[in-house]
Amino acid sequence: MKNLYSQIQKKSKILNDNFLSDMQSLFTDKFQGIRNIPELPVEASKSEWEEVSDFYKTVLSKRFSFEKHKHLRYFVLEALKESDIMMHHPLLEVGSDYVKVELYTHNINEISEMDLKLAKFIDEVYEDIKFIQEF
Repeated sequence: MKNLYSQIQKKSKILNDNFLSDMQSLFTDKFQGIRNIPELPVEASKSEWEEVSDFYKTVLSKRFSFEKHKHLRYFVLEALKESDIMMHHPLLEVGSDYVKVELYTHNINEISEMDLKLAKFIDEVYEDIKFIQEF
């Protein structure tokens, strides 16, 4: 499972690197439509999901922090909507300015492909919120 997660991280990095270089080439002085645009406000960040094991199970865990309560609510609602669609539900610990997410497959008490897919979706929602906060 660790090998699968590392492969997903590598593929994600390749896609992010290609996207950033394509976007930077688009916003050069040679492009006549756009000039003097500052650097893009979004940079790809490495996922900080932790694999935590105890005697009974292994989980993916990550804590997300929010500056505004409405962003926290949006994040939780989007995570719950997607988990309902996938029929695979995370453990969410909600604080006043953070959400801690734990993912694992209950039937096997281990991390599965479903957990990795949901983790990727949750990261995308969080990145969208961080991008929106820039404006």
